[in-house]
Amino acid sequence: MFGFYEREERSNLFGAGVSMPLTVFHDYSGEKRKASAQLKMSELEAEALRLATERQVVSAVAQYESAVRRLRQMNESILERSEETLQLMQKALQAGKVDASDVLSAQDNLLSVRKEYVQVQHDYIDAVRAWK
Repeated sequence: MFGFYEREERSNLFGAGVSMPLTVFHDYSGEKRKASAQLKMSELEAEALRLATERQVVSAVAQYESAVRRLRQMNESILERSEETLQLMQKALQAGKVDASDVLSAQDNLLSVRKEYVQVQHDYIDAVRAWK
């Protein structure tokens, strides 16, 4: 808004007006920058999600491979040896070379190994489930 006053020879002139700028050309640069920033943020979020998924897959594969190794080791060596040890202790008891406490100790050991073997099987099942 504006006003004016002028004096000409014998008269006084008063006036008022309103001015409003009209934007004829708008380049939308602010909107473009905002959209570009939102697009970049979405791309970064998608990349972060992809990396998190990849990390989960790699971790699941590593857990699976570890569980397979542990299961194989338990089955091939520790469990079989504990069972053989118990059988040998039972034969030695029958032959009178060891007493009952030695056989009980071997049975205790075999039970512990079997319990650990069951836990390893559970870990293997969990690893397979996570991997899938």
